[in-house]
Amino acid sequence: MTEKQIPKNRKSIFPFGIFLLVFTVQLCVSAGLTGYFTYSYVKNELEKTTDYIKNQYSSAASSLADIASLSYDPKKPGKVSSLFKGRLDGLSAAEALFVLNDGTIISSIDSEPVRAAKGNILNDRIYFNIDLILACSKEGKAGTLFTDYNLITGKPAFTPKIRNYISQYMYSGIKSTAWIASRAVYNRGEPVGTVSLIISKKQISDYLMEQIPVLKRNLILCASGSALVALLLSIFVFIRYRSIRKRSAFIATDELPEIKTPAAEHEAEPVPVPAHEIFRPVPREAREVRIIEKPDGSITIELDRLRLEDSDESGCAEPVPHGSLVSRRDRNGKQEKKVKDPIPAGRKIERI
Repeated sequence: MTEKQIPKNRKSIFPFGIFLLVFTVQLCVSAGLTGYFTYSYVKNELEKTTDYIKNQYSSAASSLADIASLSYDPKKPGKVSSLFKGRLDGLSAAEALFVLNDGTIISSIDSEPVRAAKGNILNDRIYFNIDLILACSKEGKAGTLFTDYNLITGKPAFTPKIRNYISQYMYSGIKSTAWIASRAVYNRGEPVGTVSLIISKKQISDYLMEQIPVLKRNLILCASGSALVALLLSIFVFIRYRSIRKRSAFIATDELPEIKTPAAEHEAEPVPVPAHEIFRPVPREAREVRIIEKPDGSITIELDRLRLEDSDESGCAEPVPHGSLVSRRDRNGKQEKKVKDPIPAGRKIERI
């Protein structure tokens, strides 16, 4: 009896390498795209906000300066003391000042720094930047000056290192804490002072702070999506790989040749072989069939060249009838053992 040698199926392992590869590539691509679009969007919004504030406050400063030029009288400066009353609605200026060239505050909104200055900005040079506030008047500029301004309002929203990065790659005005929109006030064709509006950049820093958790949330979504895509692809590859392995093992099992095993040989039942199958006619050039009985009871069949006198005229050895005596001589003329009967039933045969 024979059996087929079936290859052992190795345990299929989940493709963690494919998962990590797909997850890493997907995360890098998605995070890069998310960061790029977030960067572009935030930068564009900051530019729009800056342009809007510049246009809004420059127009307001120009209008207030025109009103001050028409209302200002050196002999009666108190006429414009209420210049900003009711005219700054909808604006969030931190400070609004009408200041003469000597630093005298003619009109302002009520604020603690103005009260601390006691009517003249020269008394508080730390909070009020004289050069920027009076730049339009002293330099004789006809238009509205809109530029960065450092307003001491407390702790900055970002550390100096982060401000440097933001200033270099996203928003160059983050190093300053405010803007100033100022325009000169004229009396009889001569600049006598300026109207200045100081606007805090708190809304810019607040907007940037709001984008940090948004960016974190987007990156978490990118990581989750990348992990999900990598997992689904890995599961698909794992299932497909198992299917291919099973199919290959099935095909390989069907094509394997039958082989003898010691266990199968001991369990096999002896098969009797008829004598006419063993002593069938053989060609002239074929080998002679020789049967040798071993001490353990098994019979070995050997082939040897037939002598010409052992064959008939047709070139084939004479068939031996079933059950007759067989006697052969070897090349030296010695007579071999006689076999009276065919191979007894129940004996095993070794073929060579």
